[in-house]
Amino acid sequence: MARKKKKSQQAANRHRNRGAEAAAPSKNAPTSNDTPTRSWIEALHRVVQMTAGEQSATVKTSVACHAKDDRRTLFLPPEMPALQPRSLRYLGAFGMRNNFQLIEDRRQIKVSPVVEQRNGRPPAVTLGLALLMKQAGLKGPVVTPSQPHRLEADNPLIDLPELIGMAAHAAPSAKRIVTLPNRPLVDVLNNDTQPITGYGCLMETNKTRTLLTHFEGEALRCIGYSTGSQYVMHLLLAGGPLTSPTLWTHPSTLTRTDIRFRLFHGHKHAHDFGVLYSTFYFDMEKHNPRPWWLDGFAGRAQADATQLAAS
Repeated sequence: MARKKKKSQQAANRHRNRGAEAAAPSKNAPTSNDTPTRSWIEALHRVVQMTAGEQSATVKTSVACHAKDDRRTLFLPPEMPALQPRSLRYLGAFGMRNNFQLIEDRRQIKVSPVVEQRNGRPPAVTLGLALLMKQAGLKGPVVTPSQPHRLEADNPLIDLPELIGMAAHAAPSAKRIVTLPNRPLVDVLNNDTQPITGYGCLMETNKTRTLLTHFEGEALRCIGYSTGSQYVMHLLLAGGPLTSPTLWTHPSTLTRTDIRFRLFHGHKHAHDFGVLYSTFYFDMEKHNPRPWWLDGFAGRAQADATQLAAS
């Protein structure tokens, strides 16, 4: 009797196991996070959430890069060892993982990218991002950088961690485009011609309403938002947790733009999160035709087509 009961139980277990195997998704089955952009931005958001999440717990600084052949160098501020030891530790881990040597920057003349600013033209990376916005559906001529090149005082700031969280939240329902990189971007990305995937949507929070976009290619990560009379675009070059800081683009791309480094302190030192990035401000007030979001969002449904994420 006991044997029969045991055999019956084993059969029931096998039946449940087969049912579980049938219900479980196949390793090759598509999931909601299969697209590289979504998985990347969501993974980035999960790492950011491990930080303290306070403005006072972040450290910002400027760095410069030189790359020639296989030699890669990051130039750091002279005061970093004494004033920013945790930042130095992070950049040391980044350099070791990605083959960059770190050198204290005592140069008297700034040599980071001025070659492309001849004849008063904006650098190729700025033009490339402006053209990318046009490829994604922004009407009219190519947008121009704000002068002076900074966020205007009256325009609300969306801090980078919050912006990453907004993009991760919006990605599954955002409108999606796929395009090829334009010529300036191909040049900046070391002749990389892989397709770029873009996402865009209207995002409303308790603080603001914005047109949110983010783009990803094999060597491109950028995220942007509308704010007042400007459109702000962050080009994310490298970053990640202290345990695995990763280069998200080609080393030569770091030499083509001014780089900011920001360290977010984790609840534990091992949870520190860093990002190397560049920020671009585009003037939308003088753009023709005038972007519709400058006149407010009243009367427009969230499902309406957006200019930066046309389906």
